[in-house]
Amino acid sequence: MSEIKRFQEGKSSELDNSDNSVLNQFSSQFLRGMSERMRETYSEAELDEFIIERFSFFQEAVRRSGMVRVKSYKFSSDSQEETRFNGRVIVEISAPDAPYIVVTVEALMRKLDLRIHLKLHPIMGVVLSAKKEIEKVISAEEKLEMFD
Repeated sequence: MSEIKRFQEGKSSELDNSDNSVLNQFSSQFLRGMSERMRETYSEAELDEFIIERFSFFQEAVRRSGMVRVKSYKFSSDSQEETRFNGRVIVEISAPDAPYIVVTVEALMRKLDLRIHLKLHPIMGVVLSAKKEIEKVISAEEKLEMFD
């Protein structure tokens, strides 16, 4: 069963306890930032692909201490959804000061009369090894509780 399916069935806490892979932790945090309606707009395969691509970017951004990337939005498989997303781009931001960068990018897009069709802004923390590799992905609330 995929991470998305487990989340939709309300088994994400079971997944967190039984499988501590960083991808599953990231997926759980990312999916919590999406509404149910938004998750239901995609097939399971499309959502899996989308999250895996975001995870790959997230890993690279953490290694570089932050990153912004703009890329064309394309599904790797042929689907009817592809025509719906023709001409659209994904602006990815992952950095310690991401909330400020998001506000700046939104303001710039408005000034250029570019329409924002969808905004996903999951906020998550990471526990890093001495080599700056991701050991654990945590929610912002977990991070706050750990340091209170």
